[in-house]
Amino acid sequence: MKKYFPILLAIIFYAQESFSDIHYKNVSQNHYAQKLFNSGMLNYYAYSYVQAEYDFRQALVYDPKCGMCYWGLALAKKQESLDLGQPFAKVGFEDIKKAGLLVSPKNEFHYDVIRAAMNSFSLKKNSSEKQLQIQFINALRQVHQKYKDSKEWRSESLALFVHAIAYYDSVNDDKIINHCRPISNNDYKQEALDLLVPVLKDKSYPDHPGLLHIYIHMAERNLKDPLGLVAAKKIPSFSHGVIAHYTHMPTHIYWRRGMYNDAIQANLNAIAIDENYFKHNSAGLNSYYYEFHFLHSHHFLTMLGVLTNNFDLAIHYARTIKNLMKAHHRKKLNDSRDIFLSLEHLVLARFNKWQEVLNLPIPGQADELAILFINFTRSLAYLKLGQNMQFQNLYDQIKNKKYTRKNMIELQTLVLSYLYASELSLKQASLIELENVFLKNHADKIEEKIFFMNPPPWFFPYQLFLSEVAAERSDMGAAKKYHILYERIYPKSTLLKI
Repeated sequence: MKKYFPILLAIIFYAQESFSDIHYKNVSQNHYAQKLFNSGMLNYYAYSYVQAEYDFRQALVYDPKCGMCYWGLALAKKQESLDLGQPFAKVGFEDIKKAGLLVSPKNEFHYDVIRAAMNSFSLKKNSSEKQLQIQFINALRQVHQKYKDSKEWRSESLALFVHAIAYYDSVNDDKIINHCRPISNNDYKQEALDLLVPVLKDKSYPDHPGLLHIYIHMAERNLKDPLGLVAAKKIPSFSHGVIAHYTHMPTHIYWRRGMYNDAIQANLNAIAIDENYFKHNSAGLNSYYYEFHFLHSHHFLTMLGVLTNNFDLAIHYARTIKNLMKAHHRKKLNDSRDIFLSLEHLVLARFNKWQEVLNLPIPGQADELAILFINFTRSLAYLKLGQNMQFQNLYDQIKNKKYTRKNMIELQTLVLSYLYASELSLKQASLIELENVFLKNHADKIEEKIFFMNPPPWFFPYQLFLSEVAAERSDMGAAKKYHILYERIYPKSTLLKI
């Protein structure tokens, strides 16, 4: 019985008639395999790739000749590798080969998407994964062109196409791992938006979770876009009380528009769903899903606590993340692990808890990013407490550290700029001098890159620093000027009231 218990759970949670809103016809003659495949696709579009893989595997238990289940398995495994920054060319090769052998050309759409997916995989040595992804995008573009007027497959062909575009930047990416990274290829992004916007406006198209999800990520920074808010309102309905990421997704629209209370509630709801998910020993409990989605919601609550000047909220979730995270799970996610490990220090520093910053131990698993952020908070604490020698020693240590990655060099520049400006402010340097410290080091450009991240790991925007210094000097005109610049980035934030 124990052998079949996970399968029974999968049926209970994912094979209910009402659960999946994605319906691929003729995937399998077996009722349970068909339902599990559909729920696998629903999880796939939620970026819950481990659960999707699990669903496809369970579908194959019921129907070992389900070619589309092998197709789903190949894609889910590929996406897991992409999220983890690992090579993907070989991971689904055997699965997609099986899919190609099992699906007949008579089942036209299934056959076409399998052929398109074959472009993603290769056993050749030194094959370019960026080129594989481009080939995959090109193949799916052709699939969508073929089916764009098919009422049955137009939404699905578009969802697969824009999903592939959304992950273009994840291939061979040397940036800090952030699974909600923006799309930097403007040509691809515009192509996707040109296709998505008319579909989302057309009521003849049923709502599709993949289209809504991708659109939110592509349009979240367009604060005046009414479709973004519409998508945010619609997407939680696909959660069904089971898939937390759909419940979380409105956060990406809400927080950028200053709808902080709505964003907080979305993440609280998502966490509650995930906690129930883990109680049933679901697949994500033993995977990177735990960190990428479950703790992602906690991370957002930490940042939202900062933006709303709610220390209790921010510090609670910063500490909860450290207590919940599994360091051994995150060996291949060093940057996101480091962000989590440094959150408590950053929150304490943001709320001027200087002695608490110094009393807080440095986590033993901290790598270069965590150490940089933690040393920043400790150096700032020494400065604020008048311990100038300790400040200078740690400042020099940060300055003399040699980094190889561009993003780390930029963060080092940002940290040093903030510390130097903080020191100058205590020496009564003018606001112009302080602002020039940041502008000379292109802090505005570096912070703009960080702001793209979801959520940004940096709680010390230079505009807020200048506003705070101006307010302390009773120069309220300058304080308001800089605060307006800050609110262009974080609308309606109450972190510093002017």
